[in-house]
Amino acid sequence: MTIKRLISTTIYLFPLFAFAQQEVKVSETVKDFSGGNKSSYVLTIPEANIKDINSDWQKMIKKDAKGKIEDNKSEVKASLVTLKNVSGVPLMIYSRTMEAQGGIQLSVWLMEGDSFISTGYSADKSTAVQKYLHDFGVQEYKAVAKKQLEDQQNKQKQLEKIYDGFVKDQKNADKEVADAQKEIEKLKQKNIDEEGNIKQAKANKEANIATAASQKDTEAEKKHNKEMQGYIKDQEKAENNIKSNNKRIERLQDKIKEETANSAKAKDNQGPAGSNVDAQKTQVAAAQDKLNNIK
Repeated sequence: MTIKRLISTTIYLFPLFAFAQQEVKVSETVKDFSGGNKSSYVLTIPEANIKDINSDWQKMIKKDAKGKIEDNKSEVKASLVTLKNVSGVPLMIYSRTMEAQGGIQLSVWLMEGDSFISTGYSADKSTAVQKYLHDFGVQEYKAVAKKQLEDQQNKQKQLEKIYDGFVKDQKNADKEVADAQKEIEKLKQKNIDEEGNIKQAKANKEANIATAASQKDTEAEKKHNKEMQGYIKDQEKAENNIKSNNKRIERLQDKIKEETANSAKAKDNQGPAGSNVDAQKTQVAAAQDKLNNIK
């Protein structure tokens, strides 16, 4: 089993981030732009990125615009924009974006003919404009919340992977211990068999000596000597096998100690790792709840 991962893997305790839902706001005011100080609407989109808002806003008005869309970096001008829920005639729309505390402010001026839409100009049209902008703001805020949810889900997967790794480490270590214990039992049985071989070799040697002592024939003596050498080798082989088996047993016992420690360490790490997963699930639930409740 690889020990390095057990030793080097650190438990990461992620702080709990608040996923407080903020409000998408649309307010009506009078503001300066290239055309003067005119009635406008200010949309506040929480936590948004100005680059994304600029891009998505232009995409949104472009699909309803038959005229040009001009962007001079400080102001966007779109001509012949048809917003059916707002007006029956094409509008001229001016807009500016700026970073504000906690999000982005999108300021919009809508010109119908020679007049700028406002509540004083037309309450119904003003309400329709505010809904149009609010819907855009909700769309953008949901995109932010969705990205936050995905980030938290990815963190959960990473933490679950760490936890699963510790579970796997423990199982692998426990298997190594069990396999080593089985092998030790097999080696001990082999030693018992080899002890029997030694006993048999010694008995054969004693019988050979007794038989040889009663025989004076030269050829018979040579035969007994040859047999004796074989019995001696049988005993030496059995004794060497026992020594080899005992060395292997010692190595396996060391391995059992090492893997037992690895198993304990992996088990200890599962507690904090599991707590991290549980805490992250709370984060994911909060992020999901935030997304679900943006209106």
